[in-house]
Amino acid sequence: MKNKKRILIATIFFILAFISYMEYESIDESIPDAEVNVLATSDLHGNVPDELVDYIQKKRASDPNLITVDGGDFWDAQTTEMKEWVSGKKLIGLSLNGPEYSTISAPYTGNPPFLKSMLKINYDAVVLGNHEFLNEKPALDKVIAGFGQNNVPVLSANIYKNSGGNYVKPYVVKNIKTKKGKLKVGILGLTIREVGERDKDDDDPYHNNQYRYLQNQDNYRGKLYANDVISEAKKWVKMMNSKEKPDLIIAVVHSGEKAKVPKNPGNVIGDLAESVSGIDAIVAAHTHKYISEHNYTAPDGRRVVVTQPGDHGEYLSSINIKLEKRYRKWEVIYKHTAVKNFESVDVITASRMPTDTNEGIYSQLENLSYDSQYRSVLVDNGNYLDTATPLLNSLYSKYKDKTLSLKDSEKVFNYNQYIFFNSVILGVDNIDIASDSPWNDKEFRKYLRDKGYYLDITTISSNILDKSSGKPHNTPYTINVVSTKEGSIRIGILGVTLDSVGTGFSTSTTSNSLTIVDPAKNTDKYVREMKSKGSDIVVIVLNSGKASDGKIDKSIIDICNSSKEIDAIVTQSNSDVDSSVSRLKKQGGEVCIVKTSATKGVLSKLHFEVDEIRGKWQVRNIVPKFFSSMP
Repeated sequence: MKNKKRILIATIFFILAFISYMEYESIDESIPDAEVNVLATSDLHGNVPDELVDYIQKKRASDPNLITVDGGDFWDAQTTEMKEWVSGKKLIGLSLNGPEYSTISAPYTGNPPFLKSMLKINYDAVVLGNHEFLNEKPALDKVIAGFGQNNVPVLSANIYKNSGGNYVKPYVVKNIKTKKGKLKVGILGLTIREVGERDKDDDDPYHNNQYRYLQNQDNYRGKLYANDVISEAKKWVKMMNSKEKPDLIIAVVHSGEKAKVPKNPGNVIGDLAESVSGIDAIVAAHTHKYISEHNYTAPDGRRVVVTQPGDHGEYLSSINIKLEKRYRKWEVIYKHTAVKNFESVDVITASRMPTDTNEGIYSQLENLSYDSQYRSVLVDNGNYLDTATPLLNSLYSKYKDKTLSLKDSEKVFNYNQYIFFNSVILGVDNIDIASDSPWNDKEFRKYLRDKGYYLDITTISSNILDKSSGKPHNTPYTINVVSTKEGSIRIGILGVTLDSVGTGFSTSTTSNSLTIVDPAKNTDKYVREMKSKGSDIVVIVLNSGKASDGKIDKSIIDICNSSKEIDAIVTQSNSDVDSSVSRLKKQGGEVCIVKTSATKGVLSKLHFEVDEIRGKWQVRNIVPKFFSSMP
């Protein structure tokens, strides 16, 4: 009997011990008890790419506990919509005297355009950056209220009101449900206190940087002030641990990793990581760099991981932290940070400019090129110097009579102060049969070039030949370099001029000295030449005088099939057919064929999403969009 009792008691103790083990230890150590994933953006400056939004939305759909944060500088007038919101004016066209605007509203009417895009991401917190304070306080108050109305907390623990208290929340805590109970993640926000821009004309580089402090800015003097980032971090981490008892603390800080005295003394992320105990991970910002993962050791011995997501939505930082629950306490067993690349480039095309009545195309093109933020290649696909333009012929007449003044010649090219085309395709109309035309007069073109106009330098066509030599009359192609943080992307643009008669390439459209030949015979030659010179993307841009019913012309298919290295073909139609997109599968991949309606004033933008794989750029996707310039 005693032995049975002993066995029973031993069994009970074993069961209790096993239950205790099950509660506090994972049976399979390869599977953590909890996993925290954070996606971070920073320095968007009003640019929230659709690809970035789509990616985060898909991640959130698969991970309901996903945390998303932004490190500040989300506000800037670096898109057309933001310019209009800040100024209350809309660009309606370009006259010979420059841009023309119309008033559409009072400045700062309604919520800022970037807010709509950011709300699609459903941020758990956004942190104030220095650019937010380059605006007047009432406007910033309105932006903060807009986030608040949509349940997005705005954070900055070291910014205070002169009247007392924090200007916005110092931190938030997010509760995550796990199989072992609730896990609390604290998000602490901090802002560089040198929010003012450095005076570039300052002769003394060691000028006291206090003049850049928030409290010394005209718009905020006597209203707000900012304290030191590190001392405030120590204060608020201690406060969070005492009051909220978070299991993890992630600091989102609008500050760079290392100070560059005297220019950026406020970049203190490295010092912050090594000076403050209790922080597990830091999202850095401000310097527009990207950091996959840098490691520091805090005073309490823990490893602090630092990541930074670059700028303008080109990169996205991710933080992955795995934890196990041991003896009723969460313990970190794994930390890792990385960045995802969203590099891209745009090829924007327009046609038939400048004419005397086509300012609408210019205003839309100016907006598109502005929004692309220097990651675009602009191409005019034909007839830039339209011989039917009365103004141009008038100037040419004055040139021949030797009465043309510099002021006169500047009129027709005034647009170039606002729009710079990387390439201009030589159009059918530009090789007018009459030899006495502005386009065929090389001395006139030289005159324009000598005056600083870059039109003649960039004019391209691979299949308009000089009759005497049989060689291309202009440069066949251009290779345009777009800089990214991963290196340069080289976009090759091959110009093609299609005959306006029938579907063939007869010599019916000629001048006294020029002729058009079938481009398909030489396309592969020039494409291989561009690739040998480092072109990562190859786009064929055609000038076509032919009407079309929207179908792919046989001539275009012949060009497409002539080379396996072509990524996209852009052409135009003189008919009223709507713009269209076709995907032509062929050996070597797929070619995106875009046709725009010249008569409807349609512009196209090909958005190339690219990846760098083993040192080479590869096109992941091409997203075409159309924009009408007609009122």
